[in-house]
Amino acid sequence: MRDDAFFRPTTRRHLTRRRFAQVSLVLLALGLVGAFVFSEYGLRNLLILRETEGALEDEIAALEGRHAALVEERVAIANDPAAIERVAREKYLLARPGEVTYVFVPVDSTGVPLPPPRRAFPSARGPEGDAPAASRDPPGSGSPDGTR
Repeated sequence: MRDDAFFRPTTRRHLTRRRFAQVSLVLLALGLVGAFVFSEYGLRNLLILRETEGALEDEIAALEGRHAALVEERVAIANDPAAIERVAREKYLLARPGEVTYVFVPVDSTGVPLPPPRRAFPSARGPEGDAPAASRDPPGSGSPDGTR
């Protein structure tokens, strides 16, 4: 009792439809894999985000350590006169009355002095000494009578 439909010889048309279905399924599978890997929420972006997350976590840990050190320094400065004196001498090059402060100027390989280091808290005056740099207007920006 064989089922004649099952053992029926295949026709050329039947083979063409089967091949079309197989190719369609392969293309569909490739499209899904491509979307899974390269889409906005795909595997590639997931790997990039994980790498970025690790770098940011490392940066956060470093900043938290620096914050703890600064908080400790702030407490020491607030409570310890010796810490205040140390900061005044190191950062601001201050000296007690009668003391002489020596500042060693670094030189480059040719013996030319390097520019001085920037001050921790620069002067509120601008380069001309008249007003803070942020409040000066560029030349020609005001009205002719000098009012704003």
